[in-house]
Amino acid sequence: MRRNDLLVAYAMLNQVSGSSWFVRGFNTHPEHRSAPVLRELLEQVSELARRESITELRSHVYKTNRLSMAFHRRLGFRVTKENAKGVEFFAMVEDLASNPAIERMSYRRLRRRQAAAHVERLAAGCALGCFQPLMRCPIGN
Repeated sequence: MRRNDLLVAYAMLNQVSGSSWFVRGFNTHPEHRSAPVLRELLEQVSELARRESITELRSHVYKTNRLSMAFHRRLGFRVTKENAKGVEFFAMVEDLASNPAIERMSYRRLRRRQAAAHVERLAAGCALGCFQPLMRCPIGN
């Protein structure tokens, strides 16, 4: 993912077999670790999952990587294997999609889009400032 032509985040996934994929990397530049960047990257991974019919994801994480360990758990991955150095995480894509943490990220994006539509309507002269993006302005503007 790029911002102003600079790579700020990326995800690398490889097909293991059929609809099972391995997450080789999920990285964001330290200066760009923000909710909007994370949401956009997750949306791109979600689109890939839909396009490629991915149903399950696996990932390996070193136990010393506390940020990644917490991130996987917050997204809804669960530990399936573990040794002294690391863990294997597993998640069904459908479970990730219904995770409240991810839903909150998507909801915030929807609210931003609605707010942008609201500003556009105000600029066009809608006195009531209709908030629903698909709703026709009740005063006809």
